[in-house]
Amino acid sequence: LKGEQYFRRLGEVKQIAEQYGMDIIPRCMDVGYNGSMLAHNQNLAAGIPVREALFVANGRRARHVPDSSVNLSNGGFDQVGKDGIPGWELPGTLGQVAFVDSGEVVEGSVALRFENFGGNEDNPGRVVRTVAVSPDRLYRLKLWVKTSGMDESGAFGSGNFQVHVRGGQEKRELTYIRPRVGQDTDWTEVVIGFNSRGYDSAQIEVGMFGAQQGTFWLDGFSLKEIGMVN
Repeated sequence: LKGEQYFRRLGEVKQIAEQYGMDIIPRCMDVGYNGSMLAHNQNLAAGIPVREALFVANGRRARHVPDSSVNLSNGGFDQVGKDGIPGWELPGTLGQVAFVDSGEVVEGSVALRFENFGGNEDNPGRVVRTVAVSPDRLYRLKLWVKTSGMDESGAFGSGNFQVHVRGGQEKRELTYIRPRVGQDTDWTEVVIGFNSRGYDSAQIEVGMFGAQQGTFWLDGFSLKEIGMVN
């Protein structure tokens, strides 16, 4: 994976270390910053175990059959109740921070618009959904987001817009992502995968964390079991 020049320089470093009585302790396969390894082969990262997923064999191929019981209904917010959106937990009452918007839509007839959330811890600009899942299965969550006039995100990926998935009653963090959503962006698809570990339910929380101003829209949520990775 490395060229001749790399090993020549490595030999020079070894000689310098010996000259000063220093030990060189190799380190490889970092848990965190291992992009240089995964760039060569993503399968060098171990996949989290998947158990009892259904695969149907036909000839020399086995095709994954998703669990049909996984259901994220009303993912486009088209069903609207008197005080909220059925299936979703909203910040406060509908019409305070979250608004139904028929003018900005990805699919269906409406999207959900958020504003007036800056500095409001009681009514943050987020939605929450709890869904039933099967333990030790792999899932893919998809959604769409649009922004206008948002605060600039901080350095090192500390984005204001975040997606969190937590497991069970203890709400263990299964995964999270800070998508590269800018201050003013058109509709952008966000895709995140997660393993349910040993839990039979997952809490999905999507929205702004730390933003003080701006407007954003959400639409087109979907969830599907996808089999295995690695």
